[in-house]
Amino acid sequence: MRRSTKLIALGALGALAIPVPSQAVRLAANADVVKEVVVTAQVQKLGTTKKGTFSLTFREAQGVAFEKPPLDSQLDKFSLDPHIGQGIPSAGLPLFSGCMTLKIAGVVNHVNECVIYGDSASLEADPALGAVSVNATMGAADDWHTTFSLNLEAKDTPTQESVSRTTEVRPTTKAGGGYEVDAGEGIKREGILRGGIIYDQTPGADAIVFIPGTESVTMRQYVRASSAFDRQPVICGGGDNKGIIIGAVGQYPDIDGDGGPDYIAVPAGCHPDDEIPDELP
Repeated sequence: MRRSTKLIALGALGALAIPVPSQAVRLAANADVVKEVVVTAQVQKLGTTKKGTFSLTFREAQGVAFEKPPLDSQLDKFSLDPHIGQGIPSAGLPLFSGCMTLKIAGVVNHVNECVIYGDSASLEADPALGAVSVNATMGAADDWHTTFSLNLEAKDTPTQESVSRTTEVRPTTKAGGGYEVDAGEGIKREGILRGGIIYDQTPGADAIVFIPGTESVTMRQYVRASSAFDRQPVICGGGDNKGIIIGAVGQYPDIDGDGGPDYIAVPAGCHPDDEIPDELP
């Protein structure tokens, strides 16, 4: 029996053999100061005429994130992740994210590499983004790694920018309703490359330099805040190997026709309803 049919059957039968809370709640919120650079440029393998392209989106977030899972061993369990950095060890390190593409025909071909080695990453900027330096090593564990260093300089005055603003209300979803809000406000500046170099581990790649005047540089600094709230229907397992019985006590339906009650195999504890197996045991 499919899950949707089972849930209808459960509702029609009126009750389970054990107490079932009707809903669980998931809460999440975060607030970050974000610095971001977006760079595209032509590059050249040092000492040769071989040319290609480099593109990078790279950001640093410093702030705090809070999440309360819908269910766990304790219904009031939550997690708090401060990632402030700036010489405050107890607050953790800034969070870095981004993706890089580096392509030179016959030399190197990295497409959309998005793994950043956190202890190698840094993004330093003055308050108005007049000068920004970026350093990082990127590349998946099973691929060659790329280390780059960029020195960026603004070429215009700061412009106010709404980075993102989304509001989604979900009053009719299966999850029982909720909302998600994401907003960011800050400044944006266009820039130029004042210096930089790339070192790639791909055999024969070695050092790669930027071709002056081919770059496009955008730098941002903004405050981003988001929050989400969801209600999730749940079902609880009783902790035995059989799972939980369908139906009220003493009123068990015999869906399988084997002369005994039927069960939904749910592990001990409570789980969102989308974790209920599709088939009865």
